[in-house]
Amino acid sequence: MTTSTNALLYYGFTFLDEDEDEPPWNIEGDDIDSDEWLCNKLGGPKEPDVTFCHDTKPQYSEYWAAKKKFIDELPIIIDAHCYIDSPMWFICFRRSHHSASRGYPTQLGDSIIAFADWAKTLKEYCEKLGIEWQKPQWELAPMWS
Repeated sequence: MTTSTNALLYYGFTFLDEDEDEPPWNIEGDDIDSDEWLCNKLGGPKEPDVTFCHDTKPQYSEYWAAKKKFIDELPIIIDAHCYIDSPMWFICFRRSHHSASRGYPTQLGDSIIAFADWAKTLKEYCEKLGIEWQKPQWELAPMWS
């Protein structure tokens, strides 16, 4: 087993730490992830209501592709920092999300700019998702897995 440590830089805020309640996608009574939760909350594609098997695999493949496209086109990201077994969840503006793995520095050039509409966009999505609003800022966080 190996250990990975990454640096994360983003414009947003941490909304759940490891001492708080479970993230909202863990308390809906289903075993879903944050991407599926975002799809459910924001009107994205719905999982097929048929059992996965050889015959229904094409429906699921189409759903997975549509879900990935929907998530990739959102202007926001929900991710975690801290430690894989004790995640601290954050929301950020997608264009501000940068990471660097240990030993592989990432050149950011002049991309560390927070545009005026980023805070407004984050606030709109927090309202849609029921995430308590905090003033966003640049956060530098570690991720150890």
